[in-house]
Amino acid sequence: MPGAGKTTVTFALHLLAGETDRLLVVAPRNAFMAWEEVIDECLLPSASPSVRTPFVQLVDGEARILEALKSQPKRLLITYGQLIRVLPIVEELLSRERVHLVLDEAHRMKAGSATRSGSALLRIASMPIRRDILTGTPMPQRPADLQSQLDFLWPGSGLGVRIGNGENPRDVLGRLYVRTTKKELGLGPRERHPVRVDLTDAHLAFYGVLSKDVHAQASALRRGRSAVELIRARRSVLKLLLAAVNPLLVAKQFADALVPEQQELLDRVMAEGPSARLRAAADLARALAAQGRKSLLWTNFRSSLNELKDLLQDLAPAVIDGSTTVGDEENPDSRQGQIRRFKTDAQCLVMLANPAAASEGMSLHKVCHDAIYVDRSYNATHYLQSIDRIHRLDMPPNTTTRVHVLENRLPADVGSIDLSVARRLGEKIRNMEQLLGDPDLHELALDEEAMGASIEDSIDWRDVDDLICEIESPSSSLDEEGLE
Repeated sequence: MPGAGKTTVTFALHLLAGETDRLLVVAPRNAFMAWEEVIDECLLPSASPSVRTPFVQLVDGEARILEALKSQPKRLLITYGQLIRVLPIVEELLSRERVHLVLDEAHRMKAGSATRSGSALLRIASMPIRRDILTGTPMPQRPADLQSQLDFLWPGSGLGVRIGNGENPRDVLGRLYVRTTKKELGLGPRERHPVRVDLTDAHLAFYGVLSKDVHAQASALRRGRSAVELIRARRSVLKLLLAAVNPLLVAKQFADALVPEQQELLDRVMAEGPSARLRAAADLARALAAQGRKSLLWTNFRSSLNELKDLLQDLAPAVIDGSTTVGDEENPDSRQGQIRRFKTDAQCLVMLANPAAASEGMSLHKVCHDAIYVDRSYNATHYLQSIDRIHRLDMPPNTTTRVHVLENRLPADVGSIDLSVARRLGEKIRNMEQLLGDPDLHELALDEEAMGASIEDSIDWRDVDDLICEIESPSSSLDEEGLE
């Protein structure tokens, strides 16, 4: 479970196991700090130097990694991407040492042999003396996501094949996993607050133009479901996701493609500046700041993040996106520098973040209790993990976490991508809840059902199919569903 101490539990398990010579953790770079800090968090200063030995990062290519290994460090960190590039070195290490290999955020290998990282990990699966995987979202899309993870943990056992053959994941897993629920941790309540936004006439009309393009591409996918058609449909869906929030950017992309009669609409959209949705997000953050509450704003698009940064200059926003370097706290422009400023600077009242860059390895739960979702994608992993940046172990007592989800209020005859995203997130979270028996996931699924890796890669044909159904037969309006 995210925020439930997976790093601490695994480190304690490693210390107690005792049969290994080295601990090698494969993790996203932004999770390195959690592993490095676990030594001070879990061990007394009086513990022997051999027990308190620090982690060594295997980074910056083959030459530096070989040099780092000369000192025979006992605890090692490496990213998924780096492991691929120096796989022979890792294989040599595993072949001659008794290594405990841990995959942190193991859902990153869910595609198995279809990706380089998954293929590399499956190749070395039988070599470590012990293997563990850590993930709060083991099945972000479908049961098949579990197959490669089980094949890594128990190579040759046939567990992955059973999943691939359609057997119920819970029957396959049985008691082969441990999950700590938020109920067991005694965390404070989490509330979901929908925020309805009325579009301008120009924005609504432009959204309708793009909906027709999605309908055309998705209809082709429905007929054939080829890889090329899926790629085209994904791109159309991404444009509609962006257009629902930031039509200005999509309008600029269409400047040379629209027919003359659509040019007036394009000009109107571009003349409006930031959308009502972006302004509503900024207004909400400012209202929370006036109450002395810091807020974390999530958007999947860097263009929206940049516009929000301009709109919220008065709140001195911290910013983390794909361009933010890892660095350390002393560098104010680094990821850790931005986190530190948000935590300690009373003038910094908002953080703007991209889920792909910041939904892992960041703990803000002691200073921030409001998350604002400017937009969401079909990626259930991003959504679940982003919530857990502020709803996790060691929260202040009697704290309520508020999740504010912005959604466009559309006419009854217009299909809403926000409703489609909510439905599909609910289904994916429900599937994980049925697998893991976690009441927190049950509540999250109910939230979305009541509403109805990269963002593009997370869109599968089921997501596209749900969206085209929404466009062809729009759900009841939000007001009619009694959700206000």
